[in-house]
Amino acid sequence: MFFRNLILTVLITTAPLLAIDSAAQRTPRLRRIPSTVLVQLRAEQNRKDALIHDKKFEDLETLKNDTYRAIEVTVRDFRDHFNACPVYYFMDTNFERIMNHQFDGTLLDDNLAAVANPQIEDSNYLIVFYGYPTWQTKKGRWDTTKQKHWGGAPNGRGLVINDYNFRQIHYIYDLDFDFFNFRQMFAKNPYRYESKKFDIQYNPSAAEFNRDFLYSKHKQERRKNK
Repeated sequence: MFFRNLILTVLITTAPLLAIDSAAQRTPRLRRIPSTVLVQLRAEQNRKDALIHDKKFEDLETLKNDTYRAIEVTVRDFRDHFNACPVYYFMDTNFERIMNHQFDGTLLDDNLAAVANPQIEDSNYLIVFYGYPTWQTKKGRWDTTKQKHWGGAPNGRGLVINDYNFRQIHYIYDLDFDFFNFRQMFAKNPYRYESKKFDIQYNPSAAEFNRDFLYSKHKQERRKNK
Protein backbone atom coordinates (compact mmCIF):
# COMPACT_ATOMS: atom_id res chain seq x y z
CA MET A 1 0.00 0.00 0.00
CA PHE A 2 2.80 2.38 0.92
CA PHE A 3 4.61 1.69 -2.36
CA ARG A 4 1.44 2.27 -4.39
CA ASN A 5 0.72 5.56 -2.60
CA LEU A 6 4.31 6.65 -3.16
CA ILE A 7 4.04 6.00 -6.90
CA LEU A 8 0.75 7.90 -7.14
CA THR A 9 2.18 10.84 -5.22
CA VAL A 10 5.23 11.04 -7.47
CA LEU A 11 3.11 10.83 -10.61
CA ILE A 12 0.67 13.52 -9.51
CA THR A 13 3.52 15.80 -8.47
CA THR A 14 5.54 15.41 -11.64
CA ALA A 15 2.69 15.19 -14.17
CA PRO A 16 2.43 18.94 -14.87
CA LEU A 17 6.18 19.22 -15.39
CA LEU A 18 6.28 16.21 -17.67
CA ALA A 19 3.33 17.50 -19.65
CA ILE A 20 5.11 20.82 -20.19
CA ASP A 21 8.28 19.02 -21.24
CA SER A 22 6.30 16.81 -23.61
CA ALA A 23 4.58 19.77 -25.24
CA ALA A 24 7.93 21.51 -25.69
CA GLN A 25 9.40 18.66 -27.67
CA ARG A 26 7.41 19.37 -30.80
CA THR A 27 8.73 20.75 -34.06
CA PRO A 28 6.60 22.67 -36.60
CA ARG A 29 4.00 21.00 -38.77
CA LEU A 30 5.10 19.62 -42.12
CA ARG A 31 5.99 22.27 -44.68
CA ARG A 32 5.82 19.96 -47.68
CA ILE A 33 3.13 17.34 -48.10
CA PRO A 34 4.58 14.00 -49.29
CA SER A 35 2.72 11.43 -51.33
CA THR A 36 4.04 8.43 -49.37
CA VAL A 37 5.46 7.50 -45.98
CA LEU A 38 8.09 4.79 -45.53
CA VAL A 39 8.32 3.35 -42.02
CA GLN A 40 11.65 1.85 -41.02
CA LEU A 41 11.45 -1.28 -38.83
CA ARG A 42 14.33 -2.50 -36.67
CA ALA A 43 15.62 -6.01 -37.36
CA GLU A 44 18.09 -5.85 -34.43
CA GLN A 45 20.52 -7.79 -36.60
CA ASN A 46 23.69 -6.66 -34.80
CA ARG A 47 22.29 -7.80 -31.46
CA LYS A 48 21.26 -11.12 -32.94
CA ASP A 49 24.73 -11.65 -34.43
CA ALA A 50 26.35 -10.81 -31.08
CA LEU A 51 24.17 -13.33 -29.23
CA ILE A 52 24.90 -16.01 -31.82
CA HIS A 53 28.63 -15.27 -31.49
CA ASP A 54 28.40 -15.61 -27.69
CA LYS A 55 26.20 -18.72 -28.00
CA LYS A 56 23.46 -17.13 -25.89
CA PHE A 57 20.69 -18.94 -27.70
CA GLU A 58 18.04 -18.51 -25.01
CA ASP A 59 18.56 -14.74 -25.08
CA LEU A 60 18.51 -14.93 -28.88
CA GLU A 61 15.00 -16.41 -28.83
CA THR A 62 13.87 -13.70 -26.43
CA LEU A 63 15.36 -11.04 -28.69
CA LYS A 64 13.66 -12.50 -31.76
CA ASN A 65 10.30 -12.43 -29.97
CA ASP A 66 10.82 -8.87 -28.72
CA THR A 67 11.87 -7.71 -32.18
CA TYR A 68 8.81 -9.28 -33.77
CA ARG A 69 6.46 -7.81 -31.14
CA ALA A 70 7.88 -4.30 -31.62
CA ILE A 71 7.48 -4.59 -35.39
CA GLU A 72 3.96 -5.98 -34.96
CA VAL A 73 2.70 -3.06 -32.81
CA THR A 74 4.39 -0.49 -35.08
CA VAL A 75 2.63 -1.83 -38.16
CA ARG A 76 -0.66 -2.17 -36.28
CA ASP A 77 -0.44 1.43 -35.09
CA PHE A 78 0.11 2.80 -38.61
CA ARG A 79 -2.45 0.47 -40.16
CA ASP A 80 -5.16 1.52 -37.70
CA HIS A 81 -4.30 5.19 -37.12
CA PHE A 82 -2.61 6.61 -40.20
CA ASN A 83 -4.66 7.20 -43.37
CA ALA A 84 -3.31 10.54 -44.62
CA CYS A 85 -1.34 8.87 -47.44
CA PRO A 86 -0.10 5.41 -48.48
CA VAL A 87 2.36 3.73 -46.10
CA TYR A 88 5.06 1.16 -46.82
CA TYR A 89 7.52 -0.49 -44.45
CA PHE A 90 11.10 -1.66 -44.75
CA MET A 91 13.65 -3.36 -42.54
CA ASP A 92 16.64 -1.30 -41.45
CA THR A 93 18.91 -3.98 -42.93
CA ASN A 94 17.68 -2.72 -46.33
CA PHE A 95 18.40 0.92 -45.56
CA GLU A 96 21.06 1.21 -48.28
CA ARG A 97 18.62 -0.09 -50.89
CA ILE A 98 16.07 2.52 -49.82
CA MET A 99 18.65 5.29 -50.10
CA ASN A 100 19.46 4.03 -53.61
CA HIS A 101 15.74 4.11 -54.51
CA GLN A 102 15.66 0.33 -54.95
CA PHE A 103 12.09 -0.06 -53.75
CA ASP A 104 10.92 -3.04 -55.80
CA GLY A 105 10.75 -6.07 -53.49
CA THR A 106 12.29 -4.06 -50.63
CA LEU A 107 9.21 -2.23 -49.42
CA LEU A 108 6.62 -4.19 -47.45
CA ASP A 109 2.86 -3.89 -47.02
CA ASP A 110 1.10 -4.08 -43.65
CA ASN A 111 1.23 -7.87 -43.84
CA LEU A 112 5.02 -7.56 -44.17
CA ALA A 113 4.83 -9.01 -47.67
CA ALA A 114 7.20 -7.64 -50.31
CA VAL A 115 5.61 -5.13 -52.70
CA ALA A 116 6.45 -5.46 -56.38
CA ASN A 117 6.90 -2.20 -58.27
CA PRO A 118 5.54 0.23 -55.65
CA GLN A 119 4.61 3.65 -57.00
CA ILE A 120 6.85 6.15 -55.21
CA GLU A 121 7.17 9.73 -56.45
CA ASP A 122 10.78 10.81 -56.81
CA SER A 123 11.91 12.70 -53.65
CA ASN A 124 8.31 13.22 -52.52
CA TYR A 125 8.21 10.80 -49.61
CA LEU A 126 9.14 10.72 -45.95
CA ILE A 127 11.13 8.13 -44.02
CA VAL A 128 10.07 7.73 -40.40
CA PHE A 129 11.25 5.59 -37.51
CA TYR A 130 10.68 5.28 -33.79
CA GLY A 131 13.85 6.28 -31.99
CA TYR A 132 15.90 9.16 -30.66
CA PRO A 133 15.47 12.52 -32.43
CA THR A 134 17.88 15.44 -32.44
CA TRP A 135 16.88 18.76 -30.89
CA GLN A 136 15.25 21.25 -33.22
CA THR A 137 13.84 24.69 -32.54
CA LYS A 138 10.20 25.59 -33.18
CA LYS A 139 11.28 26.88 -36.59
CA GLY A 140 12.91 23.59 -37.45
CA ARG A 141 16.51 24.74 -37.03
CA TRP A 142 19.04 22.64 -35.12
CA ASP A 143 19.19 23.76 -31.51
CA THR A 144 22.94 23.66 -30.90
CA THR A 145 22.55 25.04 -27.37
CA LYS A 146 20.51 22.07 -26.25
CA GLN A 147 22.75 19.70 -28.18
CA LYS A 148 25.69 20.97 -26.16
CA HIS A 149 24.07 20.99 -22.73
CA TRP A 150 21.56 18.16 -23.03
CA GLY A 151 23.60 15.47 -24.77
CA GLY A 152 22.50 16.10 -28.36
CA ALA A 153 19.03 14.53 -28.22
CA PRO A 154 15.68 14.97 -26.46
CA ASN A 155 15.16 13.06 -23.24
CA GLY A 156 13.53 10.01 -24.74
CA ARG A 157 12.29 8.40 -27.91
CA GLY A 158 9.63 9.45 -30.35
CA LEU A 159 8.59 9.27 -33.97
CA VAL A 160 11.36 10.83 -36.05
CA ILE A 161 10.32 12.17 -39.46
CA ASN A 162 12.97 12.51 -42.15
CA ASP A 163 12.99 13.66 -45.76
CA TYR A 164 13.97 11.36 -48.61
CA ASN A 165 17.66 12.07 -47.90
CA PHE A 166 17.10 10.86 -44.33
CA ARG A 167 17.55 14.33 -42.87
CA GLN A 168 15.38 14.94 -39.82
CA ILE A 169 12.74 17.57 -40.47
CA HIS A 170 10.21 16.93 -37.71
CA TYR A 171 9.55 14.77 -34.69
CA ILE A 172 6.73 13.85 -32.37
CA TYR A 173 7.74 13.42 -28.77
CA ASP A 174 4.64 13.15 -26.60
CA LEU A 175 3.81 11.23 -23.47
CA ASP A 176 1.12 8.78 -24.49
CA PHE A 177 -0.74 8.19 -21.27
CA ASP A 178 -3.01 10.15 -19.00
CA PHE A 179 -1.47 10.74 -15.58
CA PHE A 180 -4.89 11.24 -14.05
CA ASN A 181 -6.41 8.06 -15.47
CA PHE A 182 -4.43 5.37 -13.68
CA ARG A 183 -6.49 2.48 -15.01
CA GLN A 184 -5.66 3.57 -18.56
CA MET A 185 -2.06 4.27 -17.63
CA PHE A 186 -1.38 0.72 -16.46
CA ALA A 187 -3.71 -1.04 -18.91
CA LYS A 188 -2.38 -3.10 -21.76
CA ASN A 189 -2.19 -1.19 -25.02
CA PRO A 190 -2.16 -3.17 -28.30
CA TYR A 191 -0.14 -0.34 -29.87
CA ARG A 192 2.62 -0.23 -27.26
CA TYR A 193 5.43 -2.68 -26.53
CA GLU A 194 8.46 -2.66 -24.27
CA SER A 195 10.92 -5.51 -23.84
CA LYS A 196 11.61 -6.65 -20.29
CA LYS A 197 15.17 -7.61 -21.18
CA PHE A 198 16.38 -5.52 -24.12
CA ASP A 199 16.26 -1.83 -24.95
CA ILE A 200 13.40 -2.32 -27.40
CA GLN A 201 10.15 -0.38 -27.27
CA TYR A 202 7.46 1.32 -29.29
CA ASN A 203 4.86 3.84 -28.10
CA PRO A 204 1.87 4.71 -30.31
CA SER A 205 2.68 7.69 -32.54
CA ALA A 206 0.78 7.22 -35.79
CA ALA A 207 -2.42 9.01 -34.74
CA GLU A 208 -0.59 12.19 -33.76
CA PHE A 209 1.46 12.03 -36.96
CA ASN A 210 -1.75 11.62 -38.93
CA ARG A 211 -3.25 14.71 -37.26
CA ASP A 212 -0.13 16.77 -37.98
CA PHE A 213 -0.09 15.55 -41.58
CA LEU A 214 -3.75 16.38 -42.23
CA TYR A 215 -3.47 19.74 -40.48
CA SER A 216 -0.50 20.70 -42.66
CA LYS A 217 -2.30 19.50 -45.78
CA HIS A 218 -5.43 21.50 -44.91
CA LYS A 219 -3.35 24.60 -44.19
CA GLN A 220 -1.54 24.40 -47.52
CA GLU A 221 -4.79 23.86 -49.41
CA ARG A 222 -6.26 26.97 -47.78
CA ARG A 223 -3.23 29.01 -48.87
CA LYS A 224 -3.64 27.82 -52.46
CA ASN A 225 -7.32 28.74 -52.51
CA LYS A 226 -6.77 32.30 -51.28
